[in-house]
Amino acid sequence: MSGLDAFYIQGLKIQDWQRRLITTPSNASNDVVLIEVDQYSLDRMQDDQGIGWPWPRELYGGIVKYAANSGASAVAIDILFNNETPCAVASDGQFAELMQSSGIAYLGAAFSKKGKPGSVAFGEAYEGKPPDSVIRQSASLPLPLLFKAASGIGSVSDYPDGDGTFRRVPPAIALSGKALASLSLAPFVKDDKIAWRDGDLFIGERRLPLDEDGRLWVNYRGTEVPYKQFSAYDVIQSFIAVQSGEQPVVSPNELRRKNIVVGYVAPGLY
Repeated sequence: MSGLDAFYIQGLKIQDWQRRLITTPSNASNDVVLIEVDQYSLDRMQDDQGIGWPWPRELYGGIVKYAANSGASAVAIDILFNNETPCAVASDGQFAELMQSSGIAYLGAAFSKKGKPGSVAFGEAYEGKPPDSVIRQSASLPLPLLFKAASGIGSVSDYPDGDGTFRRVPPAIALSGKALASLSLAPFVKDDKIAWRDGDLFIGERRLPLDEDGRLWVNYRGTEVPYKQFSAYDVIQSFIAVQSGEQPVVSPNELRRKNIVVGYVAPGLY
């Protein structure tokens, strides 16, 4: 790291300190819920069910279906399913069926500045000129079966600042003349027009202020996670329990009208 880079990172650290002083965890949305594949989930799944890692993908389908049956608004799965599962092809089929019947599942896709450019059958036509920093050349998409079953996909191609901290994320990327929202925004874009204009991103009438690299500053709500969190294992067990007429571990009321993010938090998984 050069002296100039070190000076820049130090400036970001000062901004971090300033943001901690004015952060308001109580203002975090109550409509966001995190379902986490944590170490507890891995241990319980192995010890109680005899299922090791990686999990059969229909388990994620159980999470999505239980959320949908509970009245959740959307489920964004921040996990890439771009390779064949080592479990069984049938596992992908069951995942796809559960996901499609839920009608609220969104999957992540990775995009790169390298690779062969090509036409894409997804995304939205956009207006204006996107920053060069958000233009991608190739995509790593969910498997076709899963891609078709999802209600939508979103970009997870973020990158941290020089010190490894994620402070800013691109809310949308451009590929082959189409725009694609980030996974966190995908459930809310729907049919809104996307435009890069006056240095910012417009989604419908909403204006998202961008930095010079086309990224949006993340409005963190404190040093601790301010959103309600549930272990993936408990949600999966709740799905099974309800099917058997038993009491779920996670009440449906906890997920009703929530926007849910599913992802890895166990050490070594992310």
